[in-house]
Amino acid sequence: MYVKNDREDIKMIDDYLYTVGKQLPSYQKEEVLKEIETNIYDYLAGNFGQIEYDNAQIKEALRAMGPPKKLAEAYMGKPRMLIDSIYIDTYWLIIRIAVIASAIGLTISGIISVLDQQIDIAFFLTLIMQIFTTALTITGMVTLIFILISKFVPNTQNDLKDADWSLDKLDHAPKKNDQLKVFDLIIESFFMIIALIVINNLSFLSELEGLDVQIIPVIDIEAFSPFIIFINILIVINLLMNVYLLIKGRWHTHIRIISVISDTAGIVLLIMLATAPQILDLSSITDITGVDINFEKWAQNSFYILLAVILLISIVDIVKHIRVLVKQK
Repeated sequence: MYVKNDREDIKMIDDYLYTVGKQLPSYQKEEVLKEIETNIYDYLAGNFGQIEYDNAQIKEALRAMGPPKKLAEAYMGKPRMLIDSIYIDTYWLIIRIAVIASAIGLTISGIISVLDQQIDIAFFLTLIMQIFTTALTITGMVTLIFILISKFVPNTQNDLKDADWSLDKLDHAPKKNDQLKVFDLIIESFFMIIALIVINNLSFLSELEGLDVQIIPVIDIEAFSPFIIFINILIVINLLMNVYLLIKGRWHTHIRIISVISDTAGIVLLIMLATAPQILDLSSITDITGVDINFEKWAQNSFYILLAVILLISIVDIVKHIRVLVKQK
């Protein structure tokens, strides 16, 4: 990824390459951008010699390269029409995350729902059909969303005719602090989707009471239920924020502010969960497992340690965003 340079003239080259790169699929982006960068400096050297180039000379070289979108399409062979090229990689990425996470979540909830029954071939056939139907629905919805984004969200490079495009319309290459850790976002989003499915199927556990099924009830469903709606809201907000970041490819000020607010709300919710001892119900562990009472205390301490770790991660995330926001001001 190209990062802003301190020199204004070199920054213009970074912005041009970044704008071209947004139009390219990930598998060929690095190679193509290196070639274009070489062509830019070859043009500069061939026309102006080996000197420290000024703004006017660099602008001439970039204009000679042509509109970023047209240049990207020349390397791709043909433009993508239904979904804009700047969104296509994110489109496939979101579909993969959503389909895989939903399949895992449906499998978990499906197994929980039939713990009191014999699992046979009919169960697996039904599960496969549910996963297939859900995958089709997700693919259709995501495709429709990205088609609408491609059609209605302005893309300055799309709207410019060859003779009218301007270097002033280039997208700015992100600073180091604004770059995304895409892999982290993918993993985070993956577990968010699974968490949504599992949390909203916890009621299956309460329905198993009285059945001859060996389950260790570590959560009091009735005490936990009032918190589910708030957990859902926070997870959905963060999931949508991750999707937006994957589409945009960089952090923005307003997303950092939303992230700080969301993390703060999450901290408040964690404190409420930690101070509501009736939620963690470990009273029946000794009876069911026959283990010593110390195991119950260990499990309870582990739960609070987990909450403390999540709390610490949230605080670090908030501090990081606030530091960047202060620097930007």
